[in-house]
Amino acid sequence: MSDFTAAEPRLEPFASEQAAEPLEALSGLAASQDFRSEGPWLSPGAQDVLLLLGRGGRLGRFGLGSAQEGLAELEAAGLATGRGRLTAEGRLVASPLGGTSGSVQFTAGCGGEKSAFYGALGSEGVLVLAGPSCTRLRMGGQTETGRRQVDFLSLDQFFPALAAWLGLGPSWLLDAEANISPDAVQARMSGASGTEVPLPEDAGAAVRNMWEQEWFVWQQVGGSTGLQTGIQAGSAGTWQLVNSPGGLLLKPWPAAQAYRRLLQAVGAELA
Repeated sequence: MSDFTAAEPRLEPFASEQAAEPLEALSGLAASQDFRSEGPWLSPGAQDVLLLLGRGGRLGRFGLGSAQEGLAELEAAGLATGRGRLTAEGRLVASPLGGTSGSVQFTAGCGGEKSAFYGALGSEGVLVLAGPSCTRLRMGGQTETGRRQVDFLSLDQFFPALAAWLGLGPSWLLDAEANISPDAVQARMSGASGTEVPLPEDAGAAVRNMWEQEWFVWQQVGGSTGLQTGIQAGSAGTWQLVNSPGGLLLKPWPAAQAYRRLLQAVGAELA
């Protein structure tokens, strides 16, 4: 007798209906592989002090007083002393800031909440300051505005961590696209649902399904690679916004392609 039950895999309803055959659910994999860190959460003030000290700056007599709360957070986290000096651990975490490192930054919005991800890349590793991830925001895990989690990762760890923070994951791809206005994107980022924002006139079934999902919209800040705006749309997978002659085009974005574009974008900052 077998020790394993013959359980049927859970199906992806919409994709199965469109394909006219049973397709196994893939949409839950991204959430199960969410960005994880054991680093402390820092206020914006503590982040500013960490970045200042990591770049070789010093807190003078007056600066020490105005930055006292942020410095106290770093001291409690074991990253700095009360006299405004980085500890050994703090020097390691902030080491990418001391050389000719590049950096990447992303902003994101979901359900009216905003978040951001910053990575300073050095030869030995990456300083990460990460706000709530895609999955965390969807689960209601918001933190005080501007607070981010500090971590130090190797370059090999950094790329999967960024992809997990953005919510990239496998999904069944359906051939679809639609023209969309910037105002509609902004409204969705600000928390409006698919029922509150008009559906694109040329939307087919796949776009309508995607429109009904909660969106996590992300963008690279200040990048020089033209990385497209990404939208993680729950069970509908990841989509991208592409500038076209006819305006802004919404279309599916295979996770593998999105991941390669992230690698290219980060590589460009290191070049």
